[in-house]
Amino acid sequence: DTGCEPSGTTATHCVAGNALKGPKAECKDGECKPGLRCVFGKCAPPCCAGNDAPCEGGACVVNFQITGNIAIRYCIYQESCDPFADMPCASAGEQCYPSILPYAFCAPPNPGPGGAGAPCPDGLLDCLGGHVCYSGTCRLACDLANYMSLEPGKGGCEAGDVCVTSTGITTVPGIGFCN
Repeated sequence: DTGCEPSGTTATHCVAGNALKGPKAECKDGECKPGLRCVFGKCAPPCCAGNDAPCEGGACVVNFQITGNIAIRYCIYQESCDPFADMPCASAGEQCYPSILPYAFCAPPNPGPGGAGAPCPDGLLDCLGGHVCYSGTCRLACDLANYMSLEPGKGGCEAGDVCVTSTGITTVPGIGFCN
């Protein structure tokens, strides 16, 4: 049983399929069956925006840039979380990301700087937990109703910033970003 998987940005290569893992299985890069990708440590199928059916209990939300403006959307199977809680994720080392889902989700942290002001050319996952990606820059997430009385990182914004929302940035009820 063999199949193809991505190799670099413009090619594929053949892999043996009998030892590879199926949907929702825990994984590292290169361990998933052909057609799947390891997303946040779980093998995930590609999907179309607005259609969670291929995700079988997950959500179709994560875009992976293939090349230039070409991206493929994949399912995620992450727990939901409160990005302003002291310990938002049950799994040690994971961070909470506000997203275009109706909830925030836990995922392994970004290895890059990812804090407020950091570039996010590939989207949300270039940012640290508790941030959103807006116009190519990581912005601190905030509580739209209470940001003026909360500390930065706990739902508030830095002095001089206001909490705003924008279509397509986050649809988590009550969460915006500092600008």
